[in-house]
Amino acid sequence: MENSKETIKYITSLVLFGMNGILASQIKADSMIIVLVRTFLGSFILLIAFMIKNRKKQLRKTAEENKENRNKASKNRSDKIWLLLSGAGMGLGWLFLYDSFQMIGVGIATMTYYCGPAIVLLTAPIFLTEKINKNKIASFMIVVFGMVLMMIQTMDGKIAVRGIASGLIAAVCYAVMIILGRKNRKIEGVECALYQLLGAFGIVFLFICFKGWQVPVLERNGWISLLILGIVNTGFGCYLYFSAIPLLKIQTVTILGYLEPLSAVVMGMIFLGEHMTFIQLSGVVFVLAGAYLGERKKDIRADIPSSV
Repeated sequence: MENSKETIKYITSLVLFGMNGILASQIKADSMIIVLVRTFLGSFILLIAFMIKNRKKQLRKTAEENKENRNKASKNRSDKIWLLLSGAGMGLGWLFLYDSFQMIGVGIATMTYYCGPAIVLLTAPIFLTEKINKNKIASFMIVVFGMVLMMIQTMDGKIAVRGIASGLIAAVCYAVMIILGRKNRKIEGVECALYQLLGAFGIVFLFICFKGWQVPVLERNGWISLLILGIVNTGFGCYLYFSAIPLLKIQTVTILGYLEPLSAVVMGMIFLGEHMTFIQLSGVVFVLAGAYLGERKKDIRADIPSSV
C-alpha cells in the first residue's frame, strides 16, 4: 500500500469527520455554541501541534536561516489573511450545517453540504479564472439530479424545507471557503488548517457577541460529546488530515476522500436509526459520483472535499 502509515492517518481523519454529525446529535445546545467550542478546542490543539513542529525546525536551523524564515513569514501575511477569511466561510458553513443536522438528520444534511464542490466547479470560471469544460458541467448536473432525488421524499414539511435550505447555504459557504482558500499560495499543512480554524472561531465568536448567549446546560453525555468533537474530531482529526495529504498521491486522496460522507450516512443509519428510501440512496450515489467526476483531475491544492 502506498505510504501505508499516511494512508491510515488519512482514513482515520475521514472517519472522525464522518462522526461529527453523530456527536453533534448528542449535544442539546445551539449550533453556535457547538461550533464555537469546536473551533476553539480544535484551534488550541492545532496551535500546540504547530508550535511543537515549528520548534523542532528551529532547533535544526542556523541563525541566518531563522532570519530568512522570518522574512518569508512576513511576506506570507496576505496568505494568512486569505486563510482567515476562508475559515470565516467555513465557520458560517458549520453553523448552517449543524442546524441542518438537527432538522433533517446527519445523512441527508451531509450529502446536501456535499454539493459544495459542485458549486465550486460552476463558479470557478468567475472567481478562480479556471476554465469549465463539458465534463465539469456534466458533473454539476449529476450532482443536481442527485439532490433532486434526495429532496423528493424529504421536503414534506416546514422543518424539512428549512433543513435542506440550511444544508444548501452551508454548501455555498463551503464554496466560499474553497475559493478564498485558493488565494493562499504558500502556507500548507497544519499551519493552513490552524489559520482557517482561527478564522472560523473568530466569525462565530462575533455572531455570539452580537446575539448574546448563555452557558448551555448539558448532561454528562453532552459535555463528553462536545469535548470529543472539539479535541479529537477537530483538533486531532485536522492534524491527521493535513499532515497526511502532502505525502499521498492525488488519486488516493480523492478516492478515499469519499469515505467521509459515506461513513456519515452509514453511521447515521446505525447509531441514530436514520432511514433512507431507495430513491434517496440513489440520490446519494449520484451526488458522490458527480463530485468525484468533477474533482478527480484537480490539483491537490484545490482542497479535497471535506466537511472537516
